Amino acid sequence: MLVRRCLSILMVGGLLGVLVGVIFALQGLGLIGPSRSFMVGDNAWVAYGLATASVGSVITTIALVILRSDKTA
Repeated sequence: MLVRRCLSILMVGGLLGVLVGVIFALQGLGLIGPSRSFMVGDNAWVAYGLATASVGSVITTIALVILRSDKTA
């Protein structure tokens, strides 16, 4: 039961990472956010956002696979 709860928390954290990464990338592209910000139009933030979203999706996928494969968790 504790393992299942920990994996669920890990999955939520991964999903938040994906969300934050997408927001960073979209701000870097200038598609969302304020018109004047250090992030707007900066390609470095696009890369940071894509990296964050990628790590978040990997964490979410790993937690989901473990949750689905281990029925005793």
